[in-house]
Amino acid sequence: MQSRIYTSRPTDTCCFYLSVDGTALIAALIESYGVQIFTLGKFHSDPHPGNLLVAPDGKTLSVIDFGQTKVLEDKTRLGLCRLILALAADRKEETIQYAKALGVEITGAADTDLTQTVCYVLFDTRMDIEEAHVSPLDHDLPLEMRVVKIETIPQDVFMFIRVIALIRGMLISLDTDVHARTLWQPYAIAALRAAGDKVRPRAVPKS
Repeated sequence: MQSRIYTSRPTDTCCFYLSVDGTALIAALIESYGVQIFTLGKFHSDPHPGNLLVAPDGKTLSVIDFGQTKVLEDKTRLGLCRLILALAADRKEETIQYAKALGVEITGAADTDLTQTVCYVLFDTRMDIEEAHVSPLDHDLPLEMRVVKIETIPQDVFMFIRVIALIRGMLISLDTDVHARTLWQPYAIAALRAAGDKVRPRAVPKS
């Protein structure tokens, strides 16, 4: 999807609009986080638009200002790998189980379907579900969502969720949809295998 972004170069005296493929740029950003989070276990935790530079070719994306980063313990990194694979395979019970194992306690959901949806909102960037477009402050927030509470989120997992939220904001601005769980699947599998886990083949539904 073609989008226009307002940009400038250091030598310019004025700004200009640049035509870009917003979907491809966000996909590239998400892929870079696949390497940072699942392979390296160290990631830039503040990817707001001001920390992203698009080259004049409209295709090259650079991330700057690594002043705010997060280093993950292997237990958390591999736990996120398992959670992402469960989301990618649409395995409801496993998704909820792995979220709990990471210390994320979700209460108040009417059923496991809603709990899984909350996990999609927290851990994936997909925009093709209604709940991805609502805010807890919306006056018309459905009652079933109002009563849902996230009781605990460990700090390192919170920083991961923060990255998801920032990317989601860019997806809304660009009016596009990129599913992180799908792009991250090969990185998660590789990380688990490198750690000695036997990853079962999974039939992943098409996004």
